[in-house]
Amino acid sequence: MLNIYDCLGKTFQCPDCGQNHTLPIKKVTSSDKGIESIVSFLQSIPIEGKSLLLLCDENTCQIAGNQLETELKAEYKVEKLVLKTHGYSKVYAEEYYFPEIRTHSADKDFIVTVGTGSVTDMGKFVGNETGKPVIAFPTAPSMNAYTSGVAAYLANGIKMTTGVKPCTGVLIDTRINSQAPMILIQSGFADSLAKAFANADWKINAILTGEHYCTLPLKITTASEAHYKTHGDKIQARDEATIASLMEGLTMGGFSMVLAGKSAPASGGEHLISHSLDMYAHRNNREVYSYHGLQVGLGVLFSALLFERLQNVSTPLRRTIDYDATITELFGDESPKFKKAFANKKDNIDTFLNHWDELKPVFSRPPSYQEILGYLQKTGCPTRFSEIDVDEALIGFVTQSARYIRDRITLLDIADELGVLEETFQATKSFLV
Repeated sequence: MLNIYDCLGKTFQCPDCGQNHTLPIKKVTSSDKGIESIVSFLQSIPIEGKSLLLLCDENTCQIAGNQLETELKAEYKVEKLVLKTHGYSKVYAEEYYFPEIRTHSADKDFIVTVGTGSVTDMGKFVGNETGKPVIAFPTAPSMNAYTSGVAAYLANGIKMTTGVKPCTGVLIDTRINSQAPMILIQSGFADSLAKAFANADWKINAILTGEHYCTLPLKITTASEAHYKTHGDKIQARDEATIASLMEGLTMGGFSMVLAGKSAPASGGEHLISHSLDMYAHRNNREVYSYHGLQVGLGVLFSALLFERLQNVSTPLRRTIDYDATITELFGDESPKFKKAFANKKDNIDTFLNHWDELKPVFSRPPSYQEILGYLQKTGCPTRFSEIDVDEALIGFVTQSARYIRDRITLLDIADELGVLEETFQATKSFLV
């Protein structure tokens, strides 16, 4: 199979779909001396300029930011920006922080992010906006944003996913990653299990819209998963090699999105459930329920149950839905923006019965509920929503509302149109609550 690392910084013809893909990320390096090698890493890319913004939060500053600052000052002019919490106990990716990051990076040549998803995505967003290269230094294998071409953040109560230029380079310190809080490692593991489900959703969307679909993104993520997904016990034991394999899987997840030019290969209906939980928490002025990946893992379990149920639908019958009334009931005063998102995909949804013979084989692609449950349990991840303080009523709300927050078609749309969404939730909630 194609060695994807040989394609970094290049445009190449895909051996699977025949189209050209581009991987603008120039270098990804993993070692047990990442901090100590930061200067040589930057010089080897090479990255131009001698002035940089070192972006971190109070936690990641202590974990790696301070030491990186010392190393970088030997060759570069460094300004360290430590983001402070704003209304919550942690720094989350929010529009609120963008002006501060813009101001401090304005006279810099590039940005170095030190952290996990929030810090990385905010650095990528501002870097993309200002045309400045971004170097990511991950402090935990918690998600795949380090190599992705998207940035997720909250804006006016909505979880946005915006296309951005990927990081120019990613430097991974395997020691720091293996010593990260276990909950962050588990979050990355659970998030990585979404790929098969997201790719099935991508295929569903492609069938109904005619958009291009490529099998290479799933191939590279599946190949890397084999080295860690059945070794949850080793992850809990902090085996450095297994956690490095997990980080490799997350790296491939980011690559897969860049190859596709969208988040679809790594983010489907299961991510919409997680985003819906975040939006609900934000609207109610409370902390998010859990880390992104752990919420995604629970979304994957529900998605697995839906895919299994759809496999058994022999004669699909579409139910009648009053979309306007439903969206108003779910979102109240915020409903106009969600009605607009849904309107963008409704015409394509309307054709799904005409494509049933094409759709049906896709439902059997992802792993079963029992397989996913086993992987999550072995790694110590939550397998019930109640473990992250989400009750039955809220599970019902987010599983019903998630389909309306994006204009991408997923199995949530098909299942709801057939009445399978609510039916599956009611039949399986004893597994989920």
